Amino acid sequence: MPNIVVKGKGKETLNKTDFVASGGEGSVYAKKGIAYKLYTDPSKMIPEGKINDLSVLTEPYIIRPLDVIMDAKNTPIGYTMRYVTDTYALVQLFTKSFKQRNNLTGKEIFDLVQKLRKGVQHVHDKGILIVDLNEMNFLVNQKFDEVYFIDVDSYQTPHYRATALMESIRDRHCKNNAFTKETDWFAWGIVTFQMFIGIHPYKGKHPTVNGLDDRMLKNLSVFNKDVTYPAIVEPFDIIPENLRNWYKAVFENGQRICPPAEGVAVVTIITRGDKIIGSNKFDMSEIIDYPSNQIGDIANVIFSFGSRVVQGKRGAMLGSQVDLKVPPDAKIGFTPQLNDCIAASLNRGTVSFYNVTTGKMLDETVTGSAVMPYDGRLYVKGGDCVYEIHYLESRTKMRAMTHRVAMIINNATQVFDGVMIQNLLEATYVSLFPRAGAHYEIRMKELEGYRIVDAKFDRGVLMAVGEKGGKYDRYIFRFDKEFRSYDAAVVQDISHSGLNFVVLDTGICVQIDEEENVIAFVAAKDGKRLPPIDDPAITSDMRLYRWGGQAVVAKGEKLYNFKMKS
Repeated sequence: MPNIVVKGKGKETLNKTDFVASGGEGSVYAKKGIAYKLYTDPSKMIPEGKINDLSVLTEPYIIRPLDVIMDAKNTPIGYTMRYVTDTYALVQLFTKSFKQRNNLTGKEIFDLVQKLRKGVQHVHDKGILIVDLNEMNFLVNQKFDEVYFIDVDSYQTPHYRATALMESIRDRHCKNNAFTKETDWFAWGIVTFQMFIGIHPYKGKHPTVNGLDDRMLKNLSVFNKDVTYPAIVEPFDIIPENLRNWYKAVFENGQRICPPAEGVAVVTIITRGDKIIGSNKFDMSEIIDYPSNQIGDIANVIFSFGSRVVQGKRGAMLGSQVDLKVPPDAKIGFTPQLNDCIAASLNRGTVSFYNVTTGKMLDETVTGSAVMPYDGRLYVKGGDCVYEIHYLESRTKMRAMTHRVAMIINNATQVFDGVMIQNLLEATYVSLFPRAGAHYEIRMKELEGYRIVDAKFDRGVLMAVGEKGGKYDRYIFRFDKEFRSYDAAVVQDISHSGLNFVVLDTGICVQIDEEENVIAFVAAKDGKRLPPIDDPAITSDMRLYRWGGQAVVAKGEKLYNFKMKS
């Protein structure tokens, strides 16, 4: 592990447990609220003069370089910066499923957009340009009330050119890299539009013009009447009118102007709940015993040995019992003996447990930074350990206990749906927990070099979305029963809209992909893959869930059976 000297601060030793991540330029460690970026090649170290230029950025949410790091020979090899924990990459907020799981409202999205605007304005006021203003260069805290600006060392200062630019936000009308405040605002518009709507303004399909280059050059955005886009895209009128007019002026009319000032009205996001009328290839009958108006839009559906939970924005329904005490971001599990429904909620590093079946809080709490449900079990990431929640069960008293099932490097571990992913010195490992008390740590070389933005594991199938070079690829992995080997497939350059699949008791995986096709395949390694099914009734705003031995889809406040027509 490296021994370093922080200029003006003295010697520091970094250990394996301090490791956070590695990438093309080097590695990042964190200790006592300070992050340490170490370059693999010292010649790529940011000049001290640029660190001085960036020092004028005084807002604490802008994570700029602070002190120079030197090796034993006094060679500059990196710098320190503020370290922020328990965050989401901004790109994760683009998907509708993420917003539903975390009860993100239109007001919260609008407030984050305004914070981004305020931060960009601060950078401009100091005579600096961001240039690479893409969605991977921002983090959002778990309360969704703060945005952090990262990768600040790539900014363009009065004495140093910008060092990076993602293609998805590059203004094709900007010639010879003559970046301006207006090109920054163009990129800001692309990012914030996706926060509201869930699609890049130059994605979707135009009948004759394809690709970002031509679409941008010809100003053919999603506002154009000839462009079609998936149903999962939110209606444009969720954006306040003056900001919506600005987006249209910039994307469709080619204007390069600053966005409107703060203080515009907030429009609440309203989920589309159109009734499914019919389908050519699927039976989709509404499950009529669900009182959807009581708990709001469906965010999750869980089934366990005859007990079914439908989780919504305002509460949950266990069978026919409505409980408004269950928050939409609570993670749902079941006790193994009594099959009681347990809702685990994380608040400021403490996990509490609520028994939905009995309507009582459990006395015990657990310290942790993330909760992950899988197959009826609950797991808590606490420091460098993963704990499986066990229970002492009786009808008079229920107690929660922890059982350690895995060791991880806390700072380097991301928690997703049923899977944890670690970036360990340029090697990527996934942690799977397919059975009670079991843990499999598997190196996935296919994912190395990617920044993982979404992942889900279900019954032998792992899907992961990674970003590389400004494009998003989706990998599908299928494991054998012993998790000793797997096969892999990749779909490149997707429009990331959230992973949407489920594995049924029959061993068949059913997926609705980004192109609104239904794809079915055998979940086991080397199993048969079926051709995509295109049906106009299938839209990307339908969310797939497992309901006992069958699949169901949720759309807005409604739940439907989902099976092939015979």
